[in-house]
Amino acid sequence: MPHRQAGQPALRLAGLPAYEAKTLPGRIGAMSSRRYRRRGHSPLSLTRDGAERGPRHLMVRLCATAAILLIALLFVAESVEFYGELAFARFLYFCRLGDKCETPLELTGAVQDASDEASLIIAYDRGSPDALREVTKTYLRWVTKEELDPALRLGLADTIPQAAALAVCAAPSDYEMWLWLARSQSALGLRNQSDLCLKRAQELAPPGMKLKLLDGT
Repeated sequence: MPHRQAGQPALRLAGLPAYEAKTLPGRIGAMSSRRYRRRGHSPLSLTRDGAERGPRHLMVRLCATAAILLIALLFVAESVEFYGELAFARFLYFCRLGDKCETPLELTGAVQDASDEASLIIAYDRGSPDALREVTKTYLRWVTKEELDPALRLGLADTIPQAAALAVCAAPSDYEMWLWLARSQSALGLRNQSDLCLKRAQELAPPGMKLKLLDGT
């Protein structure tokens, strides 16, 4: 009894008699069901619609995730290419610095710095035939400098055919890439391979152009 009396003032404030409070949830549910039926829906149909929309929502999420991953991959690829371009710019700087060196020690330092950048070009900028060709041309010039340490020159000689071959792979229809590959093979004493590369370069060269190796043969 005390509990019922304590609740009656609240019911009176709400404007509801005590006997209607017990049936209020059921009445609200009935009113909602009638409203759904008037609109042509039912709780079951809404559940079925939600189940049908689930796969579509999952597909949208998967497409969005795939798009984000694709953008991320493109960003990484562009970053790697930009990193290789920066390495090529530094390589050219050290090449110009090496041409101005007056002592063997200064030349050795410039060549070593340029060699470090060339390694980055080979690793990250393999799609740039011009950069790889420049590495080949510069190394062929440096490998003949007797003031450089023999071990350093040997390292340059080992890198020359790799850079030249990558340049050909990046631009297989460019006769200049084949010509420098032929010259790199000739510098290493691989005359048969050099002749084959020179022949291919001549086939791709403009009509009337006569290609030669560095030694004039």
